[in-house]
Amino acid sequence: MLQSPKGNEPGHQTTDTDDRRTEPRYETYSVGEVTDLSTMSPAHPAEILDVSKSGVCFRSELDVQRGVRVKIAFGDTLAFGEVRWRRQLDEHWFEAGAAIENTVRKDLVSNIRRAASIASTKQSSDDKNRE
Repeated sequence: MLQSPKGNEPGHQTTDTDDRRTEPRYETYSVGEVTDLSTMSPAHPAEILDVSKSGVCFRSELDVQRGVRVKIAFGDTLAFGEVRWRRQLDEHWFEAGAAIENTVRKDLVSNIRRAASIASTKQSSDDKNRE
C-alpha cells in the first residue's frame, strides 16, 4: 500500500485559477502505476487523484519531469500522455498532471498480444511445412 505524505490526502482540489482543463475533472482514489517511457524504467506505484477526458493527476515516488511521456495504468485502463506539470511534495513524493493522448483497455492489449502470439506460432508452423 502506498504511504503518501501527510497533509496530501486523496481528493486534492485545485483552485479555479489553477485549473486549466477544458473538461470537468472527476476526483477519484485509485491505485495504479506510472512508467517513464523516456527511460523505460520499471513501473512505479501511483495514486490516481483525478481524471478528465484529457488528463490525469497522480502522485508517485517517481519524479517525472515536464515534457516526459508516460504510461499510466489504473483500473482497466492504460493511458499514454505527456507530463504537463509536476511538483515535489516532500523528500520522496511528487504530484504531476499528464495530458492524455491515447487510452486503451488492458483486456484489449491482452487480446492483441494473444492474437499476435497465435499468428506468430502459425507463421512458424507454416514456414516449417514449406521447408
